[in-house]
Amino acid sequence: MQPQQYYFLLLSIVLLIAPFAANLYFKIPSVQRILLNYVKTYSVVGTLITLLVSLLVSRGDLQLNTKFTTGLMLGNIPMELCLFLFAAPFASIALYELINIKFTEKRIALDNTFFYLFAFTYAALALIFSAHALTSNIFLLMTILMIAISFFKVKNVFLTKNFYIYSIFSLITFIVVALILTGSPFITHTKNAVTGFYLGSIPFEQFFFAFFVSSVFLTVYYLFKKR
Repeated sequence: MQPQQYYFLLLSIVLLIAPFAANLYFKIPSVQRILLNYVKTYSVVGTLITLLVSLLVSRGDLQLNTKFTTGLMLGNIPMELCLFLFAAPFASIALYELINIKFTEKRIALDNTFFYLFAFTYAALALIFSAHALTSNIFLLMTILMIAISFFKVKNVFLTKNFYIYSIFSLITFIVVALILTGSPFITHTKNAVTGFYLGSIPFEQFFFAFFVSSVFLTVYYLFKKR
């Protein structure tokens, strides 16, 4: 095997180890409970997200560069990607808990109109970009997310100040990781599946997909945490 075949695996391992390394300095309380709640969350959300990514790969919307993988497969996706889909959300959950250490969790008063407005906007974008399968599907998922979270009240993580701090830091982290994945490129997108608008090497749709994945993971994690 060539050294570059381990690059994607190495990236996933770094993301997996990062929360434990951060804990050595920040001393996150109740790490065992965080791990337990994340495993519960992953058992629900991780399976669905992995199946979704598998579907996108099957359709050809996403293409994986085998130059950077070891060749071990789980269904139609590389083992490295499966590990990445476990490690990246785990790192984001750890980031959220670090934010909770630094900032007091404060509730935000938002009417459901806020979520309905975003749901309507995303639904309209899904129709506008219907010629681009991946783009349209991502906006449809965002529509469903906005409607779903409107049903939560006390346990709605979107109604906390720390969620928006988390979103800002997650965006910065996503840009760094996405530039690695698309610039190398580990992952490419079929031209007809996306609109063709890029930030560097990152399709603009990926920002919404990353927000969807991190928000779904955090929403379910928050529900387990508040039980």
